[in-house]
Amino acid sequence: MINCLHPRILQGHAFALLLACSLLGGCATAGGGETLMAPTQISDLYSQVSLRVKLAFTPGERKDPFENPERECTGPTEFEQRVARIGARLAVAAYRAYPALVERIPRFVFAISDKLEPGVASTAGGVIVVLRPVSEISMSDDALAFIIAREMGHVISRHHEQNTAVSIAVSVAATVLAPALNIAKLLAFATTSTGNAAVAAQATSSAASFAGSQAVIASYGERQRRTADSVALRLMPQAGYDARAVQAGLTPECPSIEPTKWLRELHESVAQIAPLPATPGTGAAASASVASTDAVAAPPAPVVERGTPLN
Repeated sequence: MINCLHPRILQGHAFALLLACSLLGGCATAGGGETLMAPTQISDLYSQVSLRVKLAFTPGERKDPFENPERECTGPTEFEQRVARIGARLAVAAYRAYPALVERIPRFVFAISDKLEPGVASTAGGVIVVLRPVSEISMSDDALAFIIAREMGHVISRHHEQNTAVSIAVSVAATVLAPALNIAKLLAFATTSTGNAAVAAQATSSAASFAGSQAVIASYGERQRRTADSVALRLMPQAGYDARAVQAGLTPECPSIEPTKWLRELHESVAQIAPLPATPGTGAAASASVASTDAVAAPPAPVVERGTPLN
């Protein structure tokens, strides 16, 4: 049975959706089209929560730094030093290539998280989290630079703002429209008690909202990945790294590492850049050039943190 809604009710729901969209900051042009963007401040908070959840559900060596305090006194590892050095060069290149970026992201922060599978994650505010097993698959600085730069590409391209806007819009739609369509009521009717019915209705609405937002985000995830790859390829030569050498610098197969979705997508991206011709300005000369002008061109230096970030 389909319920007929009063026109004023429909107008109220439409107004709520439009109001939510207006609070998100309107539409911004990205990639040649109109894309809904959330303000960076809101997206940064949202992406921080998402990052915490992601790290919490990623198998790790430790969950609390106090479980293994002796590691805190050993100083930076070789991998942490590599991330710090490469991240700093890529940050300089990013602010040169995108001068307005410093107004939105005054500083990139590079953090190392002790997990059991490789990956990189980020927040809208410029926190780049490298999972430690990345050290086992990136044998060269060129390979590690591409891995870090492509994650910076998501931040630079405002993909977090786009994803946050979609999540909020879908959540508003689920909250406003689902009760109107009696979806929650129908499921609540199947429960045995009023309390359980309310919980079931709320859980159903939340689950539908999350699933819906993830489905929408996944529909353009490939486009975002290609955009991030393009940004990485722009940053690498300016930072003194050679994109042609990325594939040779990656470990083809590592028996101790499960082929995760992130790892499969990384190899797909690398396969796309492998046929690239020589890039002028890479190698030792470009690296020396970057080093000689860092003090003049760079904004505040990037920060490298140890352990699980955002604690």
